[in-house]
Amino acid sequence: MDPKAAIIALAQSEKVKTMILAINNSVNLCTGLPQAQRTGAEQVLGLMVEMLCSEAVLALNATGDKTWLAAEKEMNMAAVMARSGVIDEVPYHLTQALSRVTSLGEKAMASLKATQLL
Repeated sequence: MDPKAAIIALAQSEKVKTMILAINNSVNLCTGLPQAQRTGAEQVLGLMVEMLCSEAVLALNATGDKTWLAAEKEMNMAAVMARSGVIDEVPYHLTQALSRVTSLGEKAMASLKATQLL
């Protein structure tokens, strides 16, 4: 992996992982809300997941690593679930995305270690 792409992939993977964890925690909080508040919270969570998808597309464009597509697909499914009011399914898809993003970060880190940049 090109060192520049590896640095970008590592940085993006860390940012995306943090966002995934924050959204998953927010979903857990959302499930305890009264229905009137839950609807608004679900809309906000849907927007947050869409922002997350944008970060994956940015990483794909910056690194050229097609593995980001698989992660983004799971993130898109999470966004669909949030918009559809099936908020309880969001963590499953985000966890799948988290696994893929973690693998991307590990691959980038290994590449940077191999070139002695990390």
